[in-house]
Amino acid sequence: MRKVMGRAGAAFGGLLIFNALVFSACTADEVPLQVVDTTATCAVTYTQIQPMLRRYCEGCHGTGFPPDVSNYATLKAQYLDNGVFERRVITRRDMPSNTTLTAAEIDSIICWRDGGYPE
Repeated sequence: MRKVMGRAGAAFGGLLIFNALVFSACTADEVPLQVVDTTATCAVTYTQIQPMLRRYCEGCHGTGFPPDVSNYATLKAQYLDNGVFERRVITRRDMPSNTTLTAAEIDSIICWRDGGYPE
């Protein structure tokens, strides 16, 4: 029994020394963390999205054609707050129905959504 404990103790001691060497060799100064501030790189407002809405959406969803996307308050109430805009434009990508948005346009819309759809 003593022999088994001696081997287990030696193995445990060796493991402690190994861990001490490995973890003491790593310092925070040697490996800086890369933190990305997504709010700084992804700040899109309605004013920036509005030309896209005019180009792709207002032909069918403009003034007098419900649901109306021609102004922010109506867009927010009819599409943004209930998730319809996100579901149709970002998730399913079946709107606009007459064209396909570019990757850059989709990215802009996603940034706008991620920022809370600011006006």
